Amino acid sequence: MAIDRNESVIVVAIRGTLSGHDALTDLTAATDFISICGQPTGCHRGMLQSANFLFQQLESTNILKRAVSDNPGYGIVITGYSLGAGSGALLSLLLLQQADAYPEIRCFAFSPPGGLLSLTAAKHTEDFCLSVIIGDDLVPRLSLSALEELMHRVERALDDCAIPKVSEKFRF
Repeated sequence: MAIDRNESVIVVAIRGTLSGHDALTDLTAATDFISICGQPTGCHRGMLQSANFLFQQLESTNILKRAVSDNPGYGIVITGYSLGAGSGALLSLLLLQQADAYPEIRCFAFSPPGGLLSLTAAKHTEDFCLSVIIGDDLVPRLSLSALEELMHRVERALDDCAIPKVSEKFRF
């Protein structure tokens, strides 16, 4: 966490995948639910667990509330890359549930994982979250449904192909 006095914001920066434990968080892509406007909506389970952990750390240490109290009129910017982007977007949603405790919240998510939010949740974040995807980065385009679709396309292509799948020159 840092204070940007030039922009009058409190910045919470969340790193991307660094360890094996982080990779497991990335791969815990089953659906879990987060409450938005009192309605449960789907999101990436591993990222939500990460966001809940960060939220609990911020709450138990009171560090964010103290920063807001010590810097009246400052907004909050949450940012991250990859795992940090997904966790940051979900952390933003958790913090917004306490709108009375926190001022304006903006999130800048760099290459958030695909399949992070349900369509309902993604639409809800449009007002405060900006996602940036650079070039042909695979991570934001990767989701369980995308992998399943790729697998089905490869299977169809192999089934439709009249050329033998094993060549004589590759046999031992």
